[in-house]
Amino acid sequence: MKHYFQYAKDRNITTLFFIFLASYLFLNVGHHPFSIPSIVKLSGGFSILNVIPYYNAETAYVYLNAYNETAIAIYNRILIFDFLVLIPVYVSFFSLSLFFLLERLTDLKNSIVQKIALLPFIAGFLNMVEDIIIALLLYTLPEKWNFLAEICGILTSSKSLITVICMLAIFGLYIVLGIKKVQKKRANSYHKAGPTN
Repeated sequence: MKHYFQYAKDRNITTLFFIFLASYLFLNVGHHPFSIPSIVKLSGGFSILNVIPYYNAETAYVYLNAYNETAIAIYNRILIFDFLVLIPVYVSFFSLSLFFLLERLTDLKNSIVQKIALLPFIAGFLNMVEDIIIALLLYTLPEKWNFLAEICGILTSSKSLITVICMLAIFGLYIVLGIKKVQKKRANSYHKAGPTN
């Protein structure tokens, strides 16, 4: 992973952020063949399972049975987009951001920083398995696979928890980095101007 983390630079992270933001908005804004609002409208107010913090098999099938054929087709497209685009983008953005920030703000060894920065990969892996199971549950409707639905709920909760932890950590570290930059700028200005009597 050493070669991977060499891409933890300002420009790369900024580019990933805007791709992540655009991808998120693409799925969550408007009514089109890839949007979550389209599913909500077609299913009478039910969103996708991926965005629910936790659910059991019973709740999962309440949602799944609310989808008509059009909603299921849209959901499958969302799962493909999530699997191929959104997950790789957010995993890269979060992991490179964590490495970039921890390397600059802590005295931790490089190997430890790399291990911490791999946390988003766990969320990404859980997310991919979740997507595969949901696709299977959709494909096998109206047959019920309660055991898989229960597992999927656990995967969704675990993924969501790790993702939230990563987001809060990155947000907090960027605040610390910003404060340090302001303090450094003020200190440089003071030394440049010299002490006043």
